[in-house]
Amino acid sequence: AFWQALESGERSGVTSYGASGIGLVSVRLKNIVNMQYHGDITIGGQSLRALYDTGSFDVITLSSLCKTCHVDRVRYDSGKSESFKESGRGPMVMRFGSGAIKAEQDVEDIRLGDASSAARVSGMPFWQVIEHTMPFWETQTGGQFSAIVGLCHPAEVPLSLALGNARDTVLERLKIHRFAFCLPSSGAGVEDGWLTVGLPASAVSSGFVSVPLLSGRSWAVELTAPRLGGEALGACAPTCAALVDSGSSLLLVPQAVMTALENAIARSPPSDDCSDVSGLPPLEFELGGAKISLPPEAYMVEDTSFGVMLSSCKPAVAAVQRSSSAGP
Repeated sequence: AFWQALESGERSGVTSYGASGIGLVSVRLKNIVNMQYHGDITIGGQSLRALYDTGSFDVITLSSLCKTCHVDRVRYDSGKSESFKESGRGPMVMRFGSGAIKAEQDVEDIRLGDASSAARVSGMPFWQVIEHTMPFWETQTGGQFSAIVGLCHPAEVPLSLALGNARDTVLERLKIHRFAFCLPSSGAGVEDGWLTVGLPASAVSSGFVSVPLLSGRSWAVELTAPRLGGEALGACAPTCAALVDSGSSLLLVPQAVMTALENAIARSPPSDDCSDVSGLPPLEFELGGAKISLPPEAYMVEDTSFGVMLSSCKPAVAAVQRSSSAGP
């Protein structure tokens, strides 16, 4: 299982949100082939499956306004809500790494989890998708969720996209300054994961390895010394910046790491169903000074896009060419 605990406050160099007024709230995350983890969100009394994403800041949902959206998707309908309020702002186009959406921003009552959840926000800005080019929403077998809930660091919100307070995020409104993900592998004997918010400090003081954020503006930490089976890869010299992103299904790495991994797979091919990856080495690195070792079972996945009979075992890793003040 992978635990990810994120905290803002004095340790990250920004002002603390203050104590959470909602207590401890846990949202069950359905495990979709170890690649996606979806939990409930309730918007205007309507239950939707959501991707809780530390890499974005908005609440975005497919809506009944989207006439081209896939018919099998559950969509939010403002006409069925008693708490919906129009914002008066026109539609806006937003571009992401995987595509673009055209959406309009309005205001709703939102609960993290089901309709009984104590994590409730009244008058929360959110986006209704009108059109999109997101590949994971194009087919029935793509992303099996209808909404995205941004849990980014509040200082990361662009002023140009804010409705009212620029830091008017879900975390800010709920006064949550500490939350955690548990994302287990289905092979670990525990199918579903959890998002837990409102954690007291004592809950994360033991059993966790603490690593410092690079700044008080994002969930980014320093990554150094990437190795494959103990062999240095020559990347991150001296450092890389690693963004802790619960909304991504892949590890995004420098090209040197990707090339070394592809060469290792070519030398010792795994079985097509990933039942035997014993010939592959662990992927190792240091995250904020803490040593991390990923066995091949953690970075190799079975791809059944073309059916079980044509399955193949592939790395859940992709090369990315981005730069920051801390390196790639």
